[in-house]
Amino acid sequence: MTVSELLVELATLDSDPVVVEPDEIVELDRRWKKIEAGTPTVPNERVVRWLRTWGTPGFRPWRAQ
Repeated sequence: MTVSELLVELATLDSDPVVVEPDEIVELDRRWKKIEAGTPTVPNERVVRWLRTWGTPGFRPWRAQ
């Protein structure tokens, strides 16, 4: 894929309407309420370390962390 093709694809994705099912909204609301209530979240540094493994032999799915 060329840079031009990638840009066209990204522009197309941005213009397409997003369909979100009601049950997905309910789940997101539930998770956000837990965060607002003080449930601990994953520190940004840990997420960054994991993201840097993408495309490398050291990559593991998040749940395998």
